Amino acid sequence: MESKIDIFFIIDRIALMKQKLSIFFLTLFVASFCGCAAKKPLLDEVFGQANKAYDKQDYDAAAVKYQEFIRMAPDTPLSQAAKYFLADCYKQLGEFDKALAAYTELINQEKESFWVEQALHDKTELEGVLADFRGQ
Repeated sequence: MESKIDIFFIIDRIALMKQKLSIFFLTLFVASFCGCAAKKPLLDEVFGQANKAYDKQDYDAAAVKYQEFIRMAPDTPLSQAAKYFLADCYKQLGEFDKALAAYTELINQEKESFWVEQALHDKTELEGVLADFRGQ
């Protein structure tokens, strides 16, 4: 029974990640038409490095690059995506308190968006998993 739950959980996570990546690339496309012209090549490079590391599941390196991007461009359209993926990196690394704090920061600081909705969903899910784990 436990292995079936694990398989369903993995399948669900894969489907969710595909959805996130589709929206992520759409966000990247839209953001390419926004401001920050002088910094844009450098921002694109940093964001690209973060995404490559994330895709390779090198979450430590990805987190560093997402943090760098957020420091460089905190108010750009891609900053919400960077904040979301930074929180997800923390979650993947097992740094659950940091993940919860990053999700909460995104939820509290940003306007309503896809990334805020995803952060709210993932934060609630992580809190539930941690409550179940800690309750056992």
